[in-house]
Order: sequence, then C-alpha cells, then structure tokens
Amino acid sequence: MKTENKNINKKMNKKELVGKVGEKVGEKVGEKLSKNQRSILKYFSKDKNISIVRLSKKVGIAPKNIEENIKKLKKKDLIKRVGSARAGHWKIIENQKN
Repeated sequence: MKTENKNINKKMNKKELVGKVGEKVGEKVGEKLSKNQRSILKYFSKDKNISIVRLSKKVGIAPKNIEENIKKLKKKDLIKRVGSARAGHWKIIENQKN
C-alpha cells in the first residue's frame, strides 16, 4: 500500500503540488486570497530564496506591492521568513491540526 502511494506521489506534477499547497493555505485562512497572493505563494513553493525584485517581475506588479502582499500573508500566518533578510528564505506555514 505504501509503495502504491509513493508511486502516486511521484506521478503528481508541480502544478498539482502547488495547487494542493494553495488549497491547504486557503483552508487555514478561511477566506480567499488575491490572485497576486496566490502567485506569490506559488513562486515561494517553487523557490524559497526568490527575491522581491524577481517576484515582482514574475507576478507583474511593483516591488512595493509585492512587499504589501507579503505583509498580508505574514499577518495571516501563511508565510514566514526564516533567517536574515539577505541569507534567509521563505517558508509556507502548513495547516496545523491540534
């Protein structure tokens, strides 16, 4: 049974994985995220070291708007910065069940 689950997980592509992360995050929040916030989460899941400037170019909004969306995601306890501003990385906080 475990082998079967591993094979299923191997077949899952990145889009499905990112979608599942987004679903879990959405369940935790209990409210909808903006298109830009979902995009930011998607890029964080692909590259935890991505910079604000690179995010800005990929999402298509100004760096200051990226920063505002990141503040909102942090306030909702969906992401956190691990380490320093320069050498650290972003972490998506998974749904925790008590």
